[in-house]
Amino acid sequence: MSLYNQMRPKKFADVLGNASTISALSKMLKSKDTMPHTFLFYGPSGCGKTTLARILATELKCNVSDMEELNGANQRGIDDARGMIDRANNLPMFGKSRVFIMDEMHMLTRDAMNSLLKILEDVPSHAYFILCSTEPDKILKTIRNRCTAFQVELLSEDDIGDLLDYALGEVKMDVPDDIFNNLIICAEGSPRKALVLLEQVLSVENEKEQKKLLIKGAIEKDVIDLCRAILNGDSWSKVAGIYKSIPNPDAEVIRRIILGYMKSVLLNSIGGKAITAARIISYMEDDTFNSGEGGLVGRIFLSQPVR
Repeated sequence: MSLYNQMRPKKFADVLGNASTISALSKMLKSKDTMPHTFLFYGPSGCGKTTLARILATELKCNVSDMEELNGANQRGIDDARGMIDRANNLPMFGKSRVFIMDEMHMLTRDAMNSLLKILEDVPSHAYFILCSTEPDKILKTIRNRCTAFQVELLSEDDIGDLLDYALGEVKMDVPDDIFNNLIICAEGSPRKALVLLEQVLSVENEKEQKKLLIKGAIEKDVIDLCRAILNGDSWSKVAGIYKSIPNPDAEVIRRIILGYMKSVLLNSIGGKAITAARIISYMEDDTFNSGEGGLVGRIFLSQPVR
């Protein structure tokens, strides 16, 4: 089991951060008023939306056999939506409720979203829908209007530090102070990213290699912007400007991130975008251990379309 899943909280009291959201949910559960049957948790990737959804499902007396998690990235069609509607009408097998958690709700097709409108307006008394999204504006407004929405925010650096401290205590391991502090910075407020990075760091004993891992984590976001600019055929001045903004660039780390990004584009695209990604991959095949940063910048330049 990954460290992230091992550390995933099972009840609201164990959740770090998002105090106002957790307080509101807890009060709602204790209230004698009618409980909403459709929720929307929105916020950045890795901030804990699905974790809160699972805890809420447990608080709603949903047995694990009656809880379904679906992902809008690959279960996004109208048939998937209709199947969920059919199952929602069935009574729970063991617990008191059926709960459907839909991750990346905004990625459902428009037809799939429209097919859910009726049941989200009149949800069976035993069923609950918890929709999670990083881009709530892409969800139909008519669906958003049927939901009780809660924003889930990234954690403060203090909370991330507490999380890492607790995780290290659980696995009975330690890391140097500078690595620990860099982990907090690289996590960018995401508990998932913090624990994934910690697990990677703990997997290597050499402190130099640990630092390399964190350098990769710190620059990855900027390199993704670089990848998008290269793929879009943006002007060289824009591409060069993005490159120059990358802190402490490591040529080999950047090359590998570019390769990974273009591989993903190639596997999930067709036409001109796929051809462009394949061409960029061909320029990035060889390592940069001899040519260094100069060699990498030259390859990035050559991978641009001729103007």
